[in-house]
Amino acid sequence: MEGVYVCGDIHGRLYHLNTLLKLRPKPLQIIQLGDFGYWPSENNKIFRDTVTGEIRTYNLNSVKAGRTQIYFIDGNHEDHQALNDTRRPPANVLYRSGLSYVKRGYLMSVLGKRCLFFGGAESIDKQYRYVGYDWFPQETISQANMEYAMSSIRNSRHPVEVVFSHTCPVEFDPLPREKMVGNDPSRVALSRILEMVKPREWYFSHFHVYKEGYYEPTKTKWVCLDKAGGEGIWYKRII
Repeated sequence: MEGVYVCGDIHGRLYHLNTLLKLRPKPLQIIQLGDFGYWPSENNKIFRDTVTGEIRTYNLNSVKAGRTQIYFIDGNHEDHQALNDTRRPPANVLYRSGLSYVKRGYLMSVLGKRCLFFGGAESIDKQYRYVGYDWFPQETISQANMEYAMSSIRNSRHPVEVVFSHTCPVEFDPLPREKMVGNDPSRVALSRILEMVKPREWYFSHFHVYKEGYYEPTKTKWVCLDKAGGEGIWYKRII
């Protein structure tokens, strides 16, 4: 086992994680960058895969992680009410699969690098979804999330080298300006994080494209990963 991989949106198609787990050598860690598709109320229900047309069962325990550690952050297509339910935290649902949800603003070392995890993003299609069922106002980064993150950063003995998020700061341009829809407050919040920590690397997904860039003012290399099953690169070994 060796290496750390990041991957883009999987939207509940957990078989994509099993695809990564078949890589050789087997990954030591996988970090999924949001739009994981965490819907515990739908567990063990049958659905038609809109990408392949196949009939599948959504089963949170279907991931065969073995000794690989799999971490995911939240995107804008999750049951945020369940993710934030302190009476039934995600760890209680996911432990059998070796999956761990990393909350917004959490700092963790990944193979010696100090990393900040920061999920959340605004949905551009929320007007077509139902509050409390498939859309939750908690999807965007809140002031409380920012305060927690900034406190963690200030109290850290080591500088943040890498950020993992779902969306990205406004300074990054994964899509042409004319294709950027809405004014996501989560991106503004992440711009504050960018200016504060000036990380060497930043990985995100959300936009369903693969693109790399470099933001000169903070000397930050950024990578946007495509969604699993998309036309671009949707996973990448980073360490």
